[in-house]
Amino acid sequence: MSDSGKFSCAVDCFLELCFFVFQNHLHNIALNEFFQIVHESCNARQILGVVEDVRDPLWSWIRNHKASFFAMIADAVFSDIFSERTFGRMTDELKSFFILQQYNQSSCTLCRNQIVKNTDICVLYITSPRLSSIEFESSVSEAFLPNTRALYCDVCQKHSGDVSELQHFVILPTFLKIELSSHCIDHILFPLTMEVLENFYLVKAVVRCSSQHFTIKYLNTLLLTSSPKVHVTMIVETFSIRFFAANRKPQTAVCG
Repeated sequence: MSDSGKFSCAVDCFLELCFFVFQNHLHNIALNEFFQIVHESCNARQILGVVEDVRDPLWSWIRNHKASFFAMIADAVFSDIFSERTFGRMTDELKSFFILQQYNQSSCTLCRNQIVKNTDICVLYITSPRLSSIEFESSVSEAFLPNTRALYCDVCQKHSGDVSELQHFVILPTFLKIELSSHCIDHILFPLTMEVLENFYLVKAVVRCSSQHFTIKYLNTLLLTSSPKVHVTMIVETFSIRFFAANRKPQTAVCG
């Protein structure tokens, strides 16, 4: 690297997250180039013991694929790592772990052409202030539901999809990434366990951003079972991102 000795605390947090949460899911599956680097870094961390000794390959990859990290300034955001540009082309198995997949289908009211739109989502963003734990859970589920806008027809080049015929399918990932905006994190009652479209999730880790510095905290099973709910000011008043790992009920949820 051209700037030896300069690293990102956000990337260090991502490596820690991979080592403690994601690592076991990367065994015995086909990996793309990015997740091969992640897997090898986790294996090296297992032997060497500290993230500082294994960060170079992943740090170099992220810098080369995300402009906000390449500049090495304070504008870099942790959730920027979770993007298609960083992850690269993913297998279906990798997508099932990390990507929320949405499929929308309708027909054009003008030409009757079938319209199919697929969307891959890496991070969910919650911006509503003053949510109770139940309201927060509902807002997460509602984020997956289709809006009322007509689908865009590539033939007619208009938003002319028939809303009454809209079919909406959602495949939830094993790991659901949720980012809370800074103006609402002090006013949310955040559940440590939650149900999203019949899939049950529990908190696995939180990443904190304070004074432009990122740190990570893991939540163990004892904490999750003994404290089913926690007020955001107790644990999350300066936390910006939360991660969930799912015990999935069905793999696919269908709405509409």
